[in-house]
Amino acid sequence: MMDALSWENPIRNILQVADKGLNCARNIYAAVKESEDGYIFSKSIHGRNLSESEKAWLLLENDANLFTDYKDEKGQVMFRIKSCVDTFTYRFKETDSQTGSEKTTTFSVREKRIVSFNPSLAKKQKAEIMKMAEKASNFTTYKKLTREELGDATKYIKVTSKDNNGKKIKPTVEIDQERISEDLKYAGYNLMVSSELDMSPLKIYETYHSLWKIEESFRITKSYLDARPVYVQKKETIYGHFLICYLSLFLLRVLEIKCFNNKVNAYDLIHFIQDFRLANRGDGTYINLSRNQTVNEKMKHVTGLTNLDALYLTEDEITNLFQNTMLIDP
Repeated sequence: MMDALSWENPIRNILQVADKGLNCARNIYAAVKESEDGYIFSKSIHGRNLSESEKAWLLLENDANLFTDYKDEKGQVMFRIKSCVDTFTYRFKETDSQTGSEKTTTFSVREKRIVSFNPSLAKKQKAEIMKMAEKASNFTTYKKLTREELGDATKYIKVTSKDNNGKKIKPTVEIDQERISEDLKYAGYNLMVSSELDMSPLKIYETYHSLWKIEESFRITKSYLDARPVYVQKKETIYGHFLICYLSLFLLRVLEIKCFNNKVNAYDLIHFIQDFRLANRGDGTYINLSRNQTVNEKMKHVTGLTNLDALYLTEDEITNLFQNTMLIDP
């Protein structure tokens, strides 16, 4: 958040986080100039979206442009990031609703830009680029593939229908080697833009990359919480159905984030809940009927309860299980 929320306008200063769909000049103007909100979004590094000076800065590494490496427990680099703060100018056109005339709005805003490099992503993207380049090469050589079959590989095909003087000639089809080389050069890089000048580059990186949680929430709600299809028809019952689904998702996130400190993901929690079953023997002990040993091992590691996969459990051990899950250090 940029400022504390006010009682007069409780929805001010929302931090909008989105992918490339947000980064048009009109949306930035609406966020900063009209709503006084902040934003974090990604920006494409291909095509005409960036100036040559911005592209050069992406790869630049010297005393004034240092990358910070973030490594895993084994010392392997997970990603590298660097940042800069500068003033950037935007402009957009829109039609006046009253006069019908088109006007251009130009404005400037101070932004923090963060470039990240992920070695694993670079390896994956380079493999995908070479695969598409090979498919495009087959098209230009043998022309056995249709444009529909080529798919995204069409961007690596260059059709020339004019000579250097602008005169029309017989179209020639060839591989766009320059485009392939540029995509390979920037493989693994991602550019994020934010209005939050005081937020650390790592925090901006982590906030942006938490977007996948939203998509995951939709998948969980539909696939595991049975939000769809809806078998009720009245408006009140439809509202009730989705309220139960959202409350279930909320409780699941509380378990994942607050109780287990993100050490157990939502899917493992669902599988554990679905699988963990007990049969009362009537003598104060219970038979453990759970079968998912993989999930049980994860839960044992996080909670420290080594008897989760024991055949027999006492009532005290079961009580201890629930008490321990709520007392894991945050």
